[in-house]
Amino acid sequence: MNCNFYLLHMFLRSKTVSLSVCSILFVCCSLLLQVQSLGIFICVPAMASIDILDLLLVLARGTLAAQQYIANDLLKLHQFTFDAASVLELEQSEREQLVDNLKKHVQVDVKAELGHKEGDAAKDLVTTADVLTQAVLATLMAGSTAGTPYTMVGEEDAPDAAVAPQVDRCLATYYSPALRVPHQEVLRAHVQRTGGRQVVAADSVEALRRRVGVFIDPIDGTNCFVQGVWEAPMTLAGITVDGVPVAAVANRVFIFPLGGAELRHEQSSLSYVWNFEAMKPFMVFEGKRVEKVPTPALPSGAVLRVAQSSTTQKVFLEEVNRKLEPSEPVYARGAGNKEFFLIQEMLKTQISSIGTSDVFICSGDGVKKWDTCAPHAFIYALGGDIYEGDGEPVRYDVTLDDKYSLRKGVVACTHAAATELEKRMGWHS
Repeated sequence: MNCNFYLLHMFLRSKTVSLSVCSILFVCCSLLLQVQSLGIFICVPAMASIDILDLLLVLARGTLAAQQYIANDLLKLHQFTFDAASVLELEQSEREQLVDNLKKHVQVDVKAELGHKEGDAAKDLVTTADVLTQAVLATLMAGSTAGTPYTMVGEEDAPDAAVAPQVDRCLATYYSPALRVPHQEVLRAHVQRTGGRQVVAADSVEALRRRVGVFIDPIDGTNCFVQGVWEAPMTLAGITVDGVPVAAVANRVFIFPLGGAELRHEQSSLSYVWNFEAMKPFMVFEGKRVEKVPTPALPSGAVLRVAQSSTTQKVFLEEVNRKLEPSEPVYARGAGNKEFFLIQEMLKTQISSIGTSDVFICSGDGVKKWDTCAPHAFIYALGGDIYEGDGEPVRYDVTLDDKYSLRKGVVACTHAAATELEKRMGWHS
């Protein structure tokens, strides 16, 4: 009889096993072999597992591959000659040229009309870039795991056969499993040094799917993508274990070099975070290794800077804005982009691509869990959190029928603003 021993499985998966543990395993295995030699078989059920760290790195490489495809194959950036080093440094007239080119080469469809939005933002758009990016990530995850031991919750529907050739070309041209994710060797050393667990195991693949979730927004800020508001669009992929966001990748699609130029260090597009049962999180923010900066709580009555949509009808946010007074609105586009304002504030970095705020608010009509999961992992690792409108922390239960809705809206805050936020919202009174 063939038996899969869980102890041996964990031994082989682990990269740091002490001598004492090795001795125990040796004795246990020897005893098992002796028992089996007597004709007595003791079977331990086979365990399914998933390496969360490897999954994070696959998502990071996949987002970078999709970004390359969008820039070179969809937007045809190589056809243009600009003096700017990156897309975000283009003059307005140059951006308009790229927008015209985008509309020629990228299919744009309207998924729905958004009653809470104003102007051009009232159309919920989907583009070739959205569908392709999600399909690329889904393909890579499925190919890197056995039996898809996770539940994927993506904004877009499953792609039809028409997108398959584009996915194949993207992976063949731009993806490599050997691609070095920024600081990945330091990340692996950090995980080993801090004793963080990187493997989740369960007695079956089905059990793992109830525990591990991957929430993907392939292009957060699609309207901004189409309209040339290119500071906002991001690819967001968050990993959850038992409902808690533990790791994530976020990639700013349009921080991309032009004309063969090299990105300056502070312009790197990729951010990621690791916070899975580790004593200390590991974070890369737009290419730079960063750590939390200790910040005292805001004083009572402090003016809260509140990030909110510049296109949402004001009536949808009036009540929460009133509760948060005294406050100062910080208007911007893209849910993930605005959530990153909080991350920037907690890091106190000098990266100038985005703004800062103490709080982020959004109505239930304007946000889904694929919008929040990846930024939430960063915010949570830095001591902040994201709440539903009634003060319950947002969590990501993939066993629910409705895995993505946030009908009560969301309110997120930095660690420093938490006490003031709870008091003004009246959550614990």
